[in-house]
Amino acid sequence: MKCQNCDCENSDGARFCKKCGASLTDSNDKNKINNRIIIVLIAVVVIVLAGVLLYASGVFNSNTSLEAGDFEGFDLDVPVGSNFVLKKSHNSNPDNLFVQYNNNGEHSEIVAFQVGNNLSEDKVTSLGEFVEASGDLRIYRNGSDNDGFYMVFKEGVDANIIIYGGDLDILKAMADSFKCHNFSVIYDEPEASQSTPETSEVSSTHEVSGSGALSIISGSISTGSGLSDKTHARVFVGTAHSGEHVKIQVFYSRDGEDLNKGNIVDKTVDSNGYIEVASAKAFKYYPDHAEINIYDKNMGLLDYLDVGLKPESGTQTF
Repeated sequence: MKCQNCDCENSDGARFCKKCGASLTDSNDKNKINNRIIIVLIAVVVIVLAGVLLYASGVFNSNTSLEAGDFEGFDLDVPVGSNFVLKKSHNSNPDNLFVQYNNNGEHSEIVAFQVGNNLSEDKVTSLGEFVEASGDLRIYRNGSDNDGFYMVFKEGVDANIIIYGGDLDILKAMADSFKCHNFSVIYDEPEASQSTPETSEVSSTHEVSGSGALSIISGSISTGSGLSDKTHARVFVGTAHSGEHVKIQVFYSRDGEDLNKGNIVDKTVDSNGYIEVASAKAFKYYPDHAEINIYDKNMGLLDYLDVGLKPESGTQTF
């Protein structure tokens, strides 16, 4: 054993140096401690590198891998195994183009997404509370951790997107992939021979849901003659849905300016198949536009209707 103090060679069992008298035991213990520290550091580096390689290989995120979806007018990556089917399409008004896709495949925690050129963040703020901003994404939450869901909003060039679901990591990845540069291709220009609605009616864009699903069939919007009168919406969904519990939301606007915040109200379809809801307060101006949304008890969108109104008092049907 070599003395660390004077380099004199001593026997292996010696405790002190035969030349200078320095302790040989302390030097040996220090060497052992240093060796152990080096071994631990090497082990940590190996573990970190292994974790990085596993993450890069997709072992930890194999269930959230995305692939390019097949959509008209925009690009969006979706989870592998999901099956997004067109549920709603409003494409007869170039200023209010809108589509909704529902997920009928795997990854049911990603419920649906909506893309529209008149789809604003106000729609999300009316459904939930703001959580955070992540880059150009705006994230909201509806309900508690046990029964709620996330909503991620992102602006595009020609249209904006809202994605609904429970897995925030997948929602963010999908929203980050969203690119919309030619959404106007979904516009379906009406034929010139189409007639103009009578004065007692209003124009609307609407696609009826599949057979058996609750959908907006017809209805009316009524406004009083005084500034203290509330605005009433009466929406017909069919007697087959009498007694069903739903949530309804109606946005009113005038010349592009919001007149209300679109509160979500719990309602029961009456025996005649109608849902009736009054505005929370009277408006300063008569509305010229109404957006009606009907949700199920879990806030899944059942149907959507965009209605153009004449800014005057009375009852207007759609």
